[in-house]
Amino acid sequence: MRASRDSQFADSRRSEIVEVLATLQRAGRRYAAGLAGKTGRRPAVASHRHAARAVVPELRGRAEKLAGDLGELISVRKTIASERDKLAV
Repeated sequence: MRASRDSQFADSRRSEIVEVLATLQRAGRRYAAGLAGKTGRRPAVASHRHAARAVVPELRGRAEKLAGDLGELISVRKTIASERDKLAV
């Protein structure tokens, strides 16, 4: 039962990581494309810049939460490994 719950948690975190990274990648491509455009496209560049300012803080928050969760997971795994070593002796 617990293994299933842990697996579901890992799958949801993995999905969250994929979503954040994909969003950042798309945003980076759009912003770069807007900058590489013709000089007459200044409104488009401004639009991309405005959209990036709106999206980046939310993504930063999500990424920081994921980093914290991954840090906790690493700590738990180290504790498990330590306990396993103690029991093996």
